[in-house]
Amino acid sequence: MARSSNTAPPTVPPKGTLNDRRWQEVLDAAAATFDEKGYQAATLQDVASRVDLLAPSLYYYIKTKEDLLFGVMQRAHQLGLRLIEEAPELAGADAETRLVEFIRRWMGGTYPPEVRMVERDLRHLSPARQAEVMGWRDRMDHYLEDIVRQGVTDGTFDADLEPSVVASTLFVVLNSTPTWWRASGRRSYAELTEWYAKLFAGGLRSEQGPRRAV
Repeated sequence: MARSSNTAPPTVPPKGTLNDRRWQEVLDAAAATFDEKGYQAATLQDVASRVDLLAPSLYYYIKTKEDLLFGVMQRAHQLGLRLIEEAPELAGADAETRLVEFIRRWMGGTYPPEVRMVERDLRHLSPARQAEVMGWRDRMDHYLEDIVRQGVTDGTFDADLEPSVVASTLFVVLNSTPTWWRASGRRSYAELTEWYAKLFAGGLRSEQGPRRAV
């Protein structure tokens, strides 16, 4: 099956402005507001108040509230697609090494509000925008599926693995972590990251295949 490029989706310039820093502040406010109140309950004034604007001023940046939701999701997926990019030397490594390094990159780069909203609020986007978001997600899923296939082929991973199930499970676990992890817990975020690496690498490994230390 042909794979799409992992290049991040292009940033759509905010309508009527070249001030990217202010646009990012508006997206931060939208992400926090939608996360707290839910997309349907949140108002443009709720968002605007977080950045000391009046609601009508937001129309300098957007046409509809949906534009804000799409902007937040686009930003999250730009990050995700960057996180699946590999240096040439890593792209040529064994599957277990690539999996472990992916887990480390992903755990170090997610935005908690956007991650929650992608699952909960995707249905509020237009069908065309939903399809665009799902296309980005497919590219991330395919990246992990290819790693699993590589490991199955070379005997590192168990031959009975279903790549799509592995990819979906891994993303659910990693993306949900920021919603429950607390700094006061027994493990630091860095320690939890390494535990995940051992958990998944060990769980996928074939008993007969080659082994490496995580």
